[in-house]
Amino acid sequence: MTENIKLLIISPFIPYPLSHGGAVAQFNMLKYLQDYITIDYCINSNNFTEIEDLKKILPKINIINIYSKIQHDNKVNYNYISKIKTKLYKIKKYIINKDNKKQQIYNQFDSQNILSLVSFKSQNYISSLQILLNENRWDIIQTEFHGTLDLGIIFPKNAKKIFISHESNSLKLISEFNYSNKDINYKNYLLKLHQKTEVSLMNIYDTVVTFSENDAQRLRQIGVKNTYVSPFIVEEEEKELSVSFNSLNSLFFLGSDGHYPNIEGLKWFIENVYPLIYKVLPIPINIIGNWKKKNQIKSNIGQINYYGFVDDLNSLINNSIMIVPIRLGNGIRTKILTGFQLKVPIITTTLGVEGIPVENKKQIFISDSPEEIRENILWLKKNISQTNEIIHNAYNFFNNHYSSKILLEKRLNLYKKIIC
Repeated sequence: MTENIKLLIISPFIPYPLSHGGAVAQFNMLKYLQDYITIDYCINSNNFTEIEDLKKILPKINIINIYSKIQHDNKVNYNYISKIKTKLYKIKKYIINKDNKKQQIYNQFDSQNILSLVSFKSQNYISSLQILLNENRWDIIQTEFHGTLDLGIIFPKNAKKIFISHESNSLKLISEFNYSNKDINYKNYLLKLHQKTEVSLMNIYDTVVTFSENDAQRLRQIGVKNTYVSPFIVEEEEKELSVSFNSLNSLFFLGSDGHYPNIEGLKWFIENVYPLIYKVLPIPINIIGNWKKKNQIKSNIGQINYYGFVDDLNSLINNSIMIVPIRLGNGIRTKILTGFQLKVPIITTTLGVEGIPVENKKQIFISDSPEEIRENILWLKKNISQTNEIIHNAYNFFNNHYSSKILLEKRLNLYKKIIC
């Protein structure tokens, strides 16, 4: 350990197993940071098996589970509230879908309510967390994800506070604005309400960390004062992959159904893009990641394969193009940086590559229309030599901008700076 910095991280979930991009982003940073600073990691969870697994993988991090400090009777009340909220959400979602069956895209404007502005915390959770905070033994207190943003209001005054913004709720709403059929005045009201709430809570913190300069700039434009760009770390292969693209055998999508933009984007691609491709190029789509049966998108055309989690990606991604048809949300896509390192050609949307400073047709292909995506796929198939050149450019870009050494140093510099 080289830095005598004591950091408390408060997280809304355990970043293990690595079932979605947010977990991957948090886990990888923890894995590298644990060798340099003292980290206490606070959660409230009854997933004791997963906690024990995490302790084995991150042995230098002290995991504090305040779930065990909550009295049994109180715990029942908290679970009861959670179950009621879940049922109400499902009922509301059913009514929306029933009344609007033709709607092709989900959007938050149709499901927003005042409670969604912050993540509801129980009395028992706040009481248990306050007992921990009263120890007041950390140089920095850090929260991650939108669900912990509001906790900054109860932190000790002398503690330095950092919020890690994996995805801004306000910026996410902007991406969905044009997809909603709601009255424009009502959408503007909801958007401004979210912005005011989010900005006021973010400004409680000494620093708000974003993963890209693009997100930092957009947050500054709506009033966030202190931003710092510090991208997450993508796990690096121990040795450089020597694969090459020789032919096109399939397309593949990397991601689970736990993040709604994945569902919407893949659904759009399978329904609107894949039929155009399959007419001239009958290849399958392989989907890697955890997808519940009810969320799996089917097609009467071609072949859609759901593989779940796989230990060895090489057999599925060899001579395959990664598709990233993301149209909602904000923040850096873990899957794109992973694709750069895996040495595969990537086709994404403008929003999908947002925040990553690459050039179209130099490191990646950026397409927003079904016809353009089809043409780019055919071009990659036909121009093997140029495709491998693009793959090589992307790999070098990753090493020059997103290597673990560079990003770890950037995050450590923030911690040093904030306590000076």
